[in-house]
Amino acid sequence: MRLFEQHLVVSDLKRSAVFYEEILGFQLGLNAGEILFYWIDPSHHSMLGLWQKGKSNNPFGPDTSQVLRQHLAFEVPKERFHETVQMLKNSNVQINDFFGEETEEGSVHPWTPIVSVYFSDPDGHVLEILSKLPDEPRPNWNPMSFSEWRQRLESE
Repeated sequence: MRLFEQHLVVSDLKRSAVFYEEILGFQLGLNAGEILFYWIDPSHHSMLGLWQKGKSNNPFGPDTSQVLRQHLAFEVPKERFHETVQMLKNSNVQINDFFGEETEEGSVHPWTPIVSVYFSDPDGHVLEILSKLPDEPRPNWNPMSFSEWRQRLESE
């Protein structure tokens, strides 16, 4: 199985549309009035639905009575990771590492391993950009900066 879609409730659909289209580059698949469906990837393997707070009672959609902070992670190819981070920074998006510090290099989750950065959308949903690393998992290592990860691998 693979996750095909995820949905977020947002407080201002138009403001969120600008963020997801212009900052993240998601392609609008369907405008259903109070719900926008975005293709996350060009091959149309995954989708994100944005629902206007308080505007839907769809039995198959999220509870739109309030915005509850969610966490979504989006994978980019390793060779595009730093380019994507820089693109976000150029759009005045604050980028943080796993420890909550501003970063450009990201942090590594050794048990997976992936390198990632975190940022927020206009409603405070926590978004993550990540790339899988070609190295062997290190489940006994704690999260660390990408530069520390490279140094530890070199010293093995």
